[in-house]
Amino acid sequence: MASYSEVYVMALPDGGCSASVEGGDPERLNQAAVALLARHGDFLEGETLAADDHSRTAWCTGEMDRPMVVALAKANKSRMSGGRRPALLVNVFRAEGARPRFCS
Repeated sequence: MASYSEVYVMALPDGGCSASVEGGDPERLNQAAVALLARHGDFLEGETLAADDHSRTAWCTGEMDRPMVVALAKANKSRMSGGRRPALLVNVFRAEGARPRFCS
């Protein structure tokens, strides 16, 4: 992820990773992340959960057992205040068992 603001990346113990972009236009960052998904697999849009300050969307590969999951948490522009929430947070992991229900 390239950005003019700070980007943080962390490897997770289960082999997944997490990355966040602290500043920038959340919608454009989200669109760029979704466009990159096609380069790395056949991801299908799953469930979106909205909160006051952000929305989270799951993108999953098609396997019924242990699909790859990319969760994109996009800040609501109107609720970004003083860097309290990254503009975009990305979590990538493989589901541990059967296809999660948020991968509809």
